[in-house]
Amino acid sequence: MSSIHRFRFDFEENLFLHLLQHRELQPYTETSLQSSDELHRRHLLGTAVQLTEDILPDLYRHYQSCLHQISPDLSGDLYIRQSSEYNAYVSAKSNDGFDILMTSAMVQDFDAKELAFVIGHELGHVLFEHHRIPSAYLLYQGADQISQALAEKLLQWSMTAEISADRIGYWVCGDFTKAATALFKTASGLSIDKEQAVIRALRNQYKKIEEVAKRQQHKILGTHPAIPIRFKSLEIISLDLLSSKNKGDYVSDKILKHLNDSVKNILAESEKMSDKGLEHEQSYRLTLLIFCLLYVATADNNKLNECDNRFVNKVLVSSAGWAEVGDAIEQCQQNASDFRQQCQQNFSKCSLTEQQVKGFLTQCVVMSEQCSGVTHARVEAMQSICQFFGFDKALLVQIPRA
Repeated sequence: MSSIHRFRFDFEENLFLHLLQHRELQPYTETSLQSSDELHRRHLLGTAVQLTEDILPDLYRHYQSCLHQISPDLSGDLYIRQSSEYNAYVSAKSNDGFDILMTSAMVQDFDAKELAFVIGHELGHVLFEHHRIPSAYLLYQGADQISQALAEKLLQWSMTAEISADRIGYWVCGDFTKAATALFKTASGLSIDKEQAVIRALRNQYKKIEEVAKRQQHKILGTHPAIPIRFKSLEIISLDLLSSKNKGDYVSDKILKHLNDSVKNILAESEKMSDKGLEHEQSYRLTLLIFCLLYVATADNNKLNECDNRFVNKVLVSSAGWAEVGDAIEQCQQNASDFRQQCQQNFSKCSLTEQQVKGFLTQCVVMSEQCSGVTHARVEAMQSICQFFGFDKALLVQIPRA
């Protein structure tokens, strides 16, 4: 993993990966929206001006420099649209490439480093492939087509995606004060040069947000965190991020986790955001894996042999306490027939993605190959698992064997 990728906000990345596997989201992945790429580009060409070296040579070279700080292979177009507002957004195309749109007011009133922060922020969305989850489309145009639970997860992810993108903006900008003034100008619409006053104002407003949040519970209010919260989240990691970029200093995983946990605490306190839902689902999936292993292990003669038992316990230990199986292994050893019937009833109530079920089957095959072999009874048990979770038993054919 490259140095810049390591600074992605881990909470955001976990939400991102979780949403990509969400069954309800599958019909709305970026591939289903490919037809809108050309329409969007046509709209940009008709309502904005594409930046070229002939029109604004200094800005063009500055933009190219920002691209190269991320990757020499990165390529995308920059458009300028007439507006008195300070705003920018990126539209990544499903077949690679992207378009960034900035308002004319931003180009005129932001200095070079502030523009670098804005451009870098948008490039952060590209770098982390945030376009793969069409959250804006689903939350605004398709809100009546998704569940409330998915909508809440999308809102949560959208907010954390801004934290990840801000870090790339800062990486490109290289100046925390300028990153702060860019955030301030975007929030206020004011173009002022009192840098230290701006930083004091953002710190004071963050403290006030914290105080209000302690007194009053509220749901997530939008797709972007409040600017003072983004400022505080960036301030926490700013020194380590810049040291890594400028000096090549390696920031250990332990320090990164501590920094990310500090940002999570900020979001938990100020935006009432939590990753407990993800923790619950991780525990839920690992518990199901243990039950699947036991179901297959007892397929031959309704008994759990010593080799299978060791394999299951090894997986249980590696789960670091996430799997909540209680006395299931003991129940399986005492009466495997009753245990298998309970598994059948519980599996049919569960909702998993195809990829998750394939992961379970892979572990079942590995266990069987190491112990009693992939017997006919075990194959039938694994085919049944496919059907219990709502998939065709032919899914088992896709699982590689030694």
